[in-house]
Amino acid sequence: MRTLRVFIAVAVAASGLTLLVSAADASVPAVTKTCKSLNKLNKELRKIDPSGDRFDFEEFKAVSKAFRKAAKTGPKSLKSAMNTIADVYGDIGNADNAVEAAGRIGKSGAKFSKALTTWGTYLGTNCSGI
Repeated sequence: MRTLRVFIAVAVAASGLTLLVSAADASVPAVTKTCKSLNKLNKELRKIDPSGDRFDFEEFKAVSKAFRKAAKTGPKSLKSAMNTIADVYGDIGNADNAVEAAGRIGKSGAKFSKALTTWGTYLGTNCSGI
């Protein structure tokens, strides 16, 4: 049951970051290549249903690939954080069920949390209002 709660907490965190990313969704001239990549990533994140009514492992795999692709345009610290997030989303996508996915998230714990913070901070600082 604990692992299921962890999974739900991560889903809520991911949906919160999706809202943060949506602030960077409009296009403006002189937008950095990194912010453009993050805007594309936002489209993949929106496909995930954070309510938990529908759990599609393929969506998590697609988001993992999108994080890796977007990471290529970012500075080193952001690239590392985004690859960590991609690893976790990939692990979720490769799980057999939601409970196993939650266990995989739990194993990533602090590293995943730090990566989400780094990513969110970068978005808020460099891509907000775009």
